Amino acid sequence: TDVHGHPHFVMVEPDNADQILHESEEILLVRREGEVFRAISRGGHFLPGL
Repeated sequence: TDVHGHPHFVMVEPDNADQILHESEEILLVRREGEVFRAISRGGHFLPGL
């Protein structure tokens, strides 16, 4: 979400070859290679909701 409250969605690839990113999972963009964004999981996807 930008400063105006508008959400932005980008296509990403996992930064680590053995990692799987799930739809709607919160991620952290760690780098960009041309048009490809690389991301890692923020880690909270598999934690139970409180």
